[in-house]
Amino acid sequence: MTSETLWWIGNAALLVVVAPIAVALLAGLLKQVRRLNNLADAAIDNAVSLTGRLGALPKLLTTQQLCKAAHGLVGRYGGAILKMVNA
Repeated sequence: MTSETLWWIGNAALLVVVAPIAVALLAGLLKQVRRLNNLADAAIDNAVSLTGRLGALPKLLTTQQLCKAAHGLVGRYGGAILKMVNA
């Protein structure tokens, strides 16, 4: 066999064996990339829907301040009750 014949046999083996394996691997990669793209789209959709609900955030800060104030008042009230009971 000449070197040219071996070269053609190598090319045929490459086409018959390696190329289908490469195509199968690339198809699997493409499937995962599409899945990742769908997940990214879903994350963006959720983030956009979440930004529409951030209008109540200042009310949350007000609620936090009122809870702190109420906590202090409850402590004062409890102390007053203890004084009355112990008196």
